[in-house]
Amino acid sequence: IMVERDREIVAGMRLVGDSHLLFPHEELSHLSLPLGNVKANYFVEQKLRGIKRQNIREVSRFASVGLGMRRHSMTIELVKGLHWFAQAHSVDAYFMVIDLNLLNLCQKIHIPIHRIGDDFYCEGSIVMPGILFPAELSTMRKNKRIWNHIINPEGISGVFTAQNIAA
Repeated sequence: IMVERDREIVAGMRLVGDSHLLFPHEELSHLSLPLGNVKANYFVEQKLRGIKRQNIREVSRFASVGLGMRRHSMTIELVKGLHWFAQAHSVDAYFMVIDLNLLNLCQKIHIPIHRIGDDFYCEGSIVMPGILFPAELSTMRKNKRIWNHIINPEGISGVFTAQNIAA
């Protein structure tokens, strides 16, 4: 998923589907999705019980180059992409290891990411294994402007095919 501004790519992330190789950060997190070794509250564990691995994607390689666009604006644009991708491909959960600074930003703009494991050091920063349920993005309705932007398909383009999400 990429965010463009004035025909320039300013942010992007990679989505990885399930394979025999596991998700890229699953072993590093000491997890076995959807439930093995998960350390989460009861609500999150119950949601994970009903999810099949093939309906999970790992969000990885979040990158931004800025070009004058504020980080929270890029994050909202990427969440918009996750919302529409989930609808197009029946994605029930997005697994991630998220930098704690980015997690703080996500919490400030009410992106519902749940802890599912212990923090650890990865690729230069302290990260937390987390899970995002696309169905919960509607909790972002608290900020009508952001929510209306996410559910508006304007600006969504690209081909969301199985080939693009293969591991």
